Amino acid sequence: MTRTLKSLVLVVVALAAFAAVGAATASAEEFHSETENTTLTGTQVENHKMTFAAGTLKCKASFEGLVESKTSESFELTPTYSECTLAGVAAVFDRNGCTLKFTTFGFFFDIKCPAGKKFEITAPGCTIDIPSQGPISTWSFVPIGSPPLVALKILIALSKIKYSQTGKACPGNLGAEEKTFENGTYNGEFTMIGENSGKQVGIWIE
Repeated sequence: MTRTLKSLVLVVVALAAFAAVGAATASAEEFHSETENTTLTGTQVENHKMTFAAGTLKCKASFEGLVESKTSESFELTPTYSECTLAGVAAVFDRNGCTLKFTTFGFFFDIKCPAGKKFEITAPGCTIDIPSQGPISTWSFVPIGSPPLVALKILIALSKIKYSQTGKACPGNLGAEEKTFENGTYNGEFTMIGENSGKQVGIWIE
C-alpha cells in the first residue's frame, strides 16, 4: 500500500469516527418541559432503600426541584427522606443542603453537597455520611400519561456509592471508630410531575 493510499485510509477512518461522535451527540436525550420555570414534584412509588455495611436503610422519599428552561441536559432535585429505619432501628436522615442531579446524557447521577456538608444518617451508636460524588450509574425513566400532560416515573438503581461509618457499634466497622466504604447502593422509584402557576404541564425525555 502506497503512502498516499495509507494517508487516505487514515483520513476516512478519522472522518467516520468524527461522524459517529457527532451522531451520538446529536441523538443524546434531553429533559423537556412545556414551559419555562417548571416546578418538579416527585412522589415515591414505595419506600426507597439504600444498603450500607451497617444494614439496609428504608425511608419514605419525596422530591422537589425547578427547571428554568424548556430543554436541558439535566435536572436537580431536593430530596426529603423521612420515617427511616436502619437495619430495622429508627434512624434520622439529614440532607444538610445536599441535592441530587439527574443527567440525561448517559443517565448518570450526582450527589451535590455544599462545601463541608454531607448526607448524614444517624442511628443509635452509628452515623453514616455520604459525601458529594458522581457521576454514579444509573437511573432510567418511563413516560406516564398522554400528551400534553405527560409525567415521568423515575427509577433509581445506583451502586458503588462512597460513604463512611462512624461508631464502633456500626456493623461492618469491625471495632474501628470510623471506616470508609465504596459499596453502597440506592434503589427507588418515584412519579414526577411538572407544574407552572399551579397547573400541571407536560415533561418528557427524548
